[in-house]
Amino acid sequence: MSRLTWLDPCPDSVWQALPGGPVAVDDVFGEVWQYLGTVEDQRCLWHEFRHRSHPLYAGARVYAHVLDDDAGPRLSRLVANGVEVALRGDGSDELR
Repeated sequence: MSRLTWLDPCPDSVWQALPGGPVAVDDVFGEVWQYLGTVEDQRCLWHEFRHRSHPLYAGARVYAHVLDDDAGPRLSRLVANGVEVALRGDGSDELR
């Protein structure tokens, strides 16, 4: 069974996996990444983040999931304005 928890603080290595880095300040509204929580299961941790106006995605609302397991934290899912963003193995991403 999975459970939701909050890490205080969430490790820097997890924040570094987010597109645009741990802050990614939006110049229009001043929005930055917000940590929403962590889901623990038997194999790994899933950290969830939200950015209400991400500068790299034309001000889109972006949700990011960072998987944290034995291989270390890595971006595993990205949704911008309700559209799944294709992730490439090199850590960069592109809209589908």
